[in-house]
Amino acid sequence: MKFIFKNTVPKYFIAIAWLVFTALAAQAQNDGQVEDRVVVIEKESKIELPTANRNYEKISTLPVYPKPKPQEYNFEDIAIELPKANPKIKVPTIATEPLNKLYGNYIKAGFGNYGTTYLEAFVNSKRSDKLNYGLHLKHLASANGPVKSETISNFSRNSTNVVNGYLKYFTGKTTINADLGVARTRVNYYGMDTKVLDASVIGVFLIYRPLNLKQVYNVFSLGTSLENTDKKERLDYQLGIKYYNFGDNFRASEKEFIVNGGVNYALSKVDGIDVQAVLSTSKRKDSSEISRLFFMVKPRYIFTKGMFDVQVGANVAYTNDSVKAYDKLHFYPVVHTDIRLLDKLLTAFVGLDGEMQKNTLRTFVQENPFLGSNIMLYHTNKALEFYGGGKGVLGEKVDYTAKLSYINYKNLFLFNNSIADSSRFNVFYAQGNSSAVNFNAGLGYEVASQWRLGIDANFTSYSIADKDTLKLGAWHRPTTRINIYTTYNLKNKIFFNINFYYIGGIKARNFNLKKEDITLDAAVDLSAKVEYKVSNSFSSFLEVNNIIGKKYQLLQYYPSKGINLLLGLTYSF
Repeated sequence: MKFIFKNTVPKYFIAIAWLVFTALAAQAQNDGQVEDRVVVIEKESKIELPTANRNYEKISTLPVYPKPKPQEYNFEDIAIELPKANPKIKVPTIATEPLNKLYGNYIKAGFGNYGTTYLEAFVNSKRSDKLNYGLHLKHLASANGPVKSETISNFSRNSTNVVNGYLKYFTGKTTINADLGVARTRVNYYGMDTKVLDASVIGVFLIYRPLNLKQVYNVFSLGTSLENTDKKERLDYQLGIKYYNFGDNFRASEKEFIVNGGVNYALSKVDGIDVQAVLSTSKRKDSSEISRLFFMVKPRYIFTKGMFDVQVGANVAYTNDSVKAYDKLHFYPVVHTDIRLLDKLLTAFVGLDGEMQKNTLRTFVQENPFLGSNIMLYHTNKALEFYGGGKGVLGEKVDYTAKLSYINYKNLFLFNNSIADSSRFNVFYAQGNSSAVNFNAGLGYEVASQWRLGIDANFTSYSIADKDTLKLGAWHRPTTRINIYTTYNLKNKIFFNINFYYIGGIKARNFNLKKEDITLDAAVDLSAKVEYKVSNSFSSFLEVNNIIGKKYQLLQYYPSKGINLLLGLTYSF
């Protein structure tokens, strides 16, 4: 076998040829014969292999992330200057309704018969959500009265002068109040038949001089208080302090310092707690000097259950001037229940009550300005009051109320002419258990928006304790009071107001004449007032009092004026 290789043949072809040859030789050996073979390898041979079909995906190259570096901050102050804005924008608005002119001030002046002069003024601040203030001035005087004397001029004259000022300051949650008042009242002790002046009267020799007739009361008051502004809050409170300095023309004086306060807290929509309290310390000086203390607290628990509105609590009072037979500490249970039977048509009520009623020289003079000197001062103990009644509205035109009460008193005060001088009154106290049965009722009827009628009636029957040797009676306590009134507005131009009073059943006694009580003639008084509105600022008025002209007596020996008129003008600004 002859092999011829050329240098141009690649080595891998030589290797392939060698492998083929070896395989063939082995086959020949297996056959047992060896044949001569010539293998010619030419360099020009070209071996072509078919293209292989291969499917594959390239391996994606993973991204290279930089190593994290810590954040670096660089703080720099940058001053920015913006150009001034000059926008020319017209904002559309809705025109607001103008506020009505507020007439918070007015002056009222007039004159009448009996030498009467009248002037009254109210000056108030206008609308403000921070501060309100005002001033009230009043002068009413009559140079003459119902009784004339040939020897003493202006025998029954009287006058009243009042100056009151107030201030209210509103904060977010609290309202601060302050008030200041000065009042002067002048009366004459004219309650005696003028024919017996400077003469003896039933064994009592009384000499009347002008200085003895004149009585002047001066009252100075100063007060301040705090209260919450929003009354819708769950907690409602108020605290006030008041000072009174009272004096008369006969060197009697009384100074009183009053602290009162109250808290009302709504526990829920249907129940709450209410507590009211008052503390009074006073010093009265006359021929003697006494100091007095009065304290009363009124806690209540108020709740609603179905058709029932209930108040349950007590009144607790302490006084240091009680009559020796009575305790200084007093406790009164209190229960009041409203029962809504027919919605607004009828609400029935029933209750049990009692309290200590504070009496001072100042409050007595307000009821009877013809008191004498050295008046005894005791508080009245309303030991028990049991009452029931009803109230409601009929057809939104008629409103009514009626109440029947039984009341038990201790130390009930009574006015009666003094034994020594019938022109002056003394105060008597029924120290035992006195009682009163009272019925009062009211009815109001709104005929139209400009016309209203009404009637109030009060009837009382007294039973006075008979422990005093004088055998006290219900002196100068009326048993019947009736008031019928009507108001009418004619086209907001003319205003009418008519009142009719009937007061009867007043008993009194003259200790120098009889030992028995007498009943004074009933007081019947019809009065009318008409006001004509000239403009929003000006109006004129005419008042006619006691049109019937009967000089009735509410206090024994003190007749009232007959028919009297008052004509005047009012200016508002």
